Amino acid sequence: TMEAAAPEQLPNLQYESDLDTPSVASTAVVQYPGGAYETRVRFSSVAGGSTAEANYRTYTGGLPDTWQGMTEYSANGQFAYAAANIIGKEAEFRVRWFNGDGEASYFSDVVNVPDMQIDNSVPAEPYLDVQVTNNGVGDYTFEVVAYSTAMNAVRFVLASNQPEITPGYDGDTSPGLGYTADGTISNGPAAITVTITATVYTSNGTPSPVATFTYVI
Repeated sequence: TMEAAAPEQLPNLQYESDLDTPSVASTAVVQYPGGAYETRVRFSSVAGGSTAEANYRTYTGGLPDTWQGMTEYSANGQFAYAAANIIGKEAEFRVRWFNGDGEASYFSDVVNVPDMQIDNSVPAEPYLDVQVTNNGVGDYTFEVVAYSTAMNAVRFVLASNQPEITPGYDGDTSPGLGYTADGTISNGPAAITVTITATVYTSNGTPSPVATFTYVI
């Protein structure tokens, strides 16, 4: 008997990438104080990457839906979000990077979350940095930078006990977004204690530990 000839070997269509493959670090779904929902992902950067593409998809009836795009941004880390309420759904996330020539990395491993739920555990204390400059004429200038990378944070509060330090902030937040304030305070016959604080809150109002800076002039 004669054996049939082996089928023609198909070419390897897997492309070569000069970029490293990124990874998905964490995911979240949150609800803002005003009622809006947001789906979030944090992912790694890669050397040579200039533009990221993050996707998510949910499952319906045990079958995956179409991949959906997200809005990517870089702010004290790499993040993406979509205005979507996927609470209670199975979801998957992936990400890739493009270099300046439009060449893509491989997609990250797909991260599967069987049941997306709001995380109201205590967020980490925000980052708070205050630079104080003695102007040499009895004036002190304060420059403030604060942010939080907590994936479950929806509200950020930056405040000071001294009205000269502005602007304060109390409103919606996304991971990594930075807030600044500054002001100049003159010393007087009595000591002045300057206190600056930063706090974030989760969807149900759970606060983080308060980041606190204190300076006496």
